[in-house]
Parts: sequence; structure tokens; C-alpha cells
Amino acid sequence: MLCAIFAIGVAGGFAPGRMEGITEIMTLAVYPVFVHLAGQPVLIVGGGKVALRKARGLMEAQAAITVVSPIIAAELAQMPKVVLRREQYHSSTISGLDIPPWRLVFAATDDAVVNRQVAADARNRNILCCRCDASEEGDFSNASVWRKEPVVVAVSTSGASPVLAAKIAQTLVQTLDPSLVELAALMDSWRAMVMAEIADEQARATVLRQLCGDEMLRVLHSGGAVAARNLFEGYLTAAKSGQPGAGEKKTAPD
Repeated sequence: MLCAIFAIGVAGGFAPGRMEGITEIMTLAVYPVFVHLAGQPVLIVGGGKVALRKARGLMEAQAAITVVSPIIAAELAQMPKVVLRREQYHSSTISGLDIPPWRLVFAATDDAVVNRQVAADARNRNILCCRCDASEEGDFSNASVWRKEPVVVAVSTSGASPVLAAKIAQTLVQTLDPSLVELAALMDSWRAMVMAEIADEQARATVLRQLCGDEMLRVLHSGGAVAARNLFEGYLTAAKSGQPGAGEKKTAPD
């Protein structure tokens, strides 16, 4: 999977007086990651629009989702493979000794008191929790995400403005060369072949750079996947035979 993360924020905030009318702007210090959640248990407390948005993203990640809420939106209730528990939240949902540990927890109700309790219960069990109503009081927040497999573009403003994050993501995607997405799909198998068939570490690194280089993109643009595959095989053959530059054109010495 090829992933891109754009985290937009100001570590430590702006110094007073740098911008007229702004005395202090603080953003959350964040560490961007992509979490593998396929088959992993994830809890969403809440059954409304916010919970639905979180469930959609988690479904794309193939998580095993459980929703706890006395009232659950119809669209959320109709999502396949989602476990529905139509009940009030109780701390035992997270802290019960017979409860398997949740990988992630989302506090997504419209009640700040309940969300605060969910976050506290999760923290007591060392489980990361997203407080959807107050990201600064949770352990993580979601980025604005665009997917076209295997490419994922995620943008964060470090909690400053989810709306702005969505706008930045849309702007970035509009400028994204479709050939890069196609190349990412090809790289999914090519990289495995390079790692398996080229023993020399430097030669491997050279080929991997070539596969993402301008020549490969030009060939993909003009000749499509078949031509790109032929170029890849040329790079691979040259590297395996130990030719200088792993397939790059030789230049005469000075």
C-alpha cells in the first residue's frame, strides 16, 4: 500500500504578535500512523451520524466493529458484519475482565459526560480512544482520507480544523497524477519480486528508485502497464546480472 500523510500544524503555536489579532494558537503535537485493523475488534460508543462516519472508515479498514447505543441510525444498523448492542454504555463494556481488549475505542455520542467516561475507561485499560466531540481530550483523531487502492492520502490539521483538512485533501487529490496511482498498484507486486530476487542491498535500492523515477512514469504514460512491465523486467534483469547502475545507461569516463 502506498500512503501519503500531510500533517498541517504549528508545533508549539504561534508566538504572540506575529499575526494581528492572534495572541496564541496552540495545536496538538501528533504522530501520524496507519493502523492495520483487519479483523481487529473496534468499539464505537454512539449510534448517530458521527458513529456512522467512523464506521464507514473502519469498514474500509476491515475492522471488526461493535456499536453500543440505545438508538442506532438505520444506515448504521444496516451495515454488514457490524455487531449492534442496543443498550446504554456501561464501563464494563471496556473494563470488564471478561471483555477481550478492544484495539481502538471511539466515543461518538452526543453526550459529553458519556464520551468523557468512555475515554477514561479506555485509558484505564491502556486502549487508545478517539473523543469525537473533543479531540484534544482523546488519544487520537482521524484525518481527512481519500482512497483509491492502493493509495491512501490522509490530511490532518492537528485538530485545528477538520473542515480545512478535508479541503486540503481535496486540493491535493485534484493535482494527483493518475499514473502515480496506477504505478502504486504495479509496485505492490514489483517490490516483492525485487526484494526476493536481488540479493545486493544497494542494487535493490537502485531498482526501487528507478521504479518510481521519471523514466518509468513516461513509459507508463505513453505505453501503459505492458510497456511499464517490460521496463521493470529490464531493470530487474540488469540488477541481477550485476550491470553498473542496475540497468541505467552507462556513460563514458572523462
